[in-house]
Amino acid sequence: IRIVPLKNSNGIFLKRMYYANGKSLYSFGEELDTLVKAMKAGAWSDKGDLIRLAFDGGEFGQDYMSENSFSAVCDARWCMLVSGTMGSVNRMFSNVEDGMMTRFIFACIDSNRGKPLTPSFKKWDKEERAITLEAERLYELGSMGAGKITVALPKTTKALDEWQKIQIRLWEMTGKTDDALDTLRRRAMMIGFRSALISYASEGMKETQACADFAVWVAQEVLDQQMALFADRLNAAISEEKSAKSKQERKLRANSTLTILAALPDTFTQTDVQSYRKTHGLGADWKMTISRWLEQGYITADVVNGQKCYKKVTK
Repeated sequence: IRIVPLKNSNGIFLKRMYYANGKSLYSFGEELDTLVKAMKAGAWSDKGDLIRLAFDGGEFGQDYMSENSFSAVCDARWCMLVSGTMGSVNRMFSNVEDGMMTRFIFACIDSNRGKPLTPSFKKWDKEERAITLEAERLYELGSMGAGKITVALPKTTKALDEWQKIQIRLWEMTGKTDDALDTLRRRAMMIGFRSALISYASEGMKETQACADFAVWVAQEVLDQQMALFADRLNAAISEEKSAKSKQERKLRANSTLTILAALPDTFTQTDVQSYRKTHGLGADWKMTISRWLEQGYITADVVNGQKCYKKVTK
């Protein structure tokens, strides 16, 4: 069984993956909310970690004592095609910091407002049949092939490297402030490369220029859609993280200098500070240390026996 519903327990899902023997599982759903609601049912059905691991074929497993549970460790590979409203997309990817949205390709479907319920379709029987046959052929190639197939795609790699350089230049042109652009382009590039593998197989197991062009097009489309959906929230989250990290670093610096102050006598000189820093491998920048203590009110400057010194302030 390799086609699984969006809603199932992790134990059953693990069982399906185990018996798939390294091949992909597939899910198709008309409503993304089905997955959203399933993941809220508890730890037994939360697929967040699984989705992130399955993107790279990572190991997924569980080991429970209960005889009713399925215990195993195997490679996770899960492909899904789901539709949903903007509301369901926001509910599914409410936490942009966990990176789950970077594992998906998004496509915005045209609105059907003002259009008849039964629109007329053009006849594409020949093209549709050709697409179906090609999909079946590729599925068989991936499912029935013996072992792993290793291919080299130098043209595609070079084309994606050039695309990546352009994205980095765009990020630099923004003053390096659009961190979402720099973050999202990384996995978009990876998705583009993987799409080239499909193109490679469709081209008769040859790397043509179409493979490279297709990879760049997919990478750009993935990046554009993810930026449209998540850039604002991701930039805000990254900015908040930077602020918290900067605050932490300032606090650590302050704590480290206060450790020095605590080790000094109640009245000390700059030579004492310099000697302590040198002995403990902290460098000889005593001026900045003393300046901070004075600004923060931890010490006061004084003169004793004609020599400049400093006294601790008891708060």
